[in-house]
Amino acid sequence: MSKEEIYFNSLLQYIGFIKIGVLLIPIFIGLLRKRFLDKIIKHFLFYRICVLIINSLFSLFIWGANNYTDFFLPFLERFNISNTFFLDILMYLTEIYFLGIFFSSIHNFNLIKQLTYLYIPIAIGIYFFIDGYQEHGRVNSLILKFFVIGLSLWYLKKAFATNLNRSFFRNYYALICLGLFLPNVFQLLFSLFANNLDKTNFVLYAKLKIAANFIDFIGYFLYGWVFLKARNLKFLERN
Repeated sequence: MSKEEIYFNSLLQYIGFIKIGVLLIPIFIGLLRKRFLDKIIKHFLFYRICVLIINSLFSLFIWGANNYTDFFLPFLERFNISNTFFLDILMYLTEIYFLGIFFSSIHNFNLIKQLTYLYIPIAIGIYFFIDGYQEHGRVNSLILKFFVIGLSLWYLKKAFATNLNRSFFRNYYALICLGLFLPNVFQLLFSLFANNLDKTNFVLYAKLKIAANFIDFIGYFLYGWVFLKARNLKFLERN
């Protein structure tokens, strides 16, 4: 690695740990306000806890591989691993399951839940036989991004159409959808050309990952706002 690549690699590690800290804030608020949450928001809170655990695993793996290289090197060389893409399946399955149930609940459309259960084994098959574990999982990533973006946008459209007299910041399901929509749009664009970018232009790859993390922070702020103001959920009706 060049000096610039080493710098951005270290920066990614630091931001990864910062991200875990930022992830903790809305979760901490949610746990403190848990008694005010309805069933749907409690489900979303548990989803965020699972995301925190998986992100921690990603960061710990990177830290361990860089600081205890001799221990990790045989495993990395045996399976030809040079990044954390092989762990992506954990995040895919978490998001498919939890967000599928979340969207099914807020849209009151049980077919979404049924399709979610159907897609889980398909996603595992795509991981092993199409995407592989050594590269960015383009197929699973694209399907997941279109899934989240489409269902988030659908709810946001209904929220704006049916709640014109209510402040947008009082529709907490809509705020969650906005927090999901923004980072997934960026990540979708990233997914379209991210394959092998970490190998061909690591500096650009790192810059895009850093930008993606900061867009994620916007979503975390919205989730924290929802958990903080959750006492008003009893007055909120699903669209």
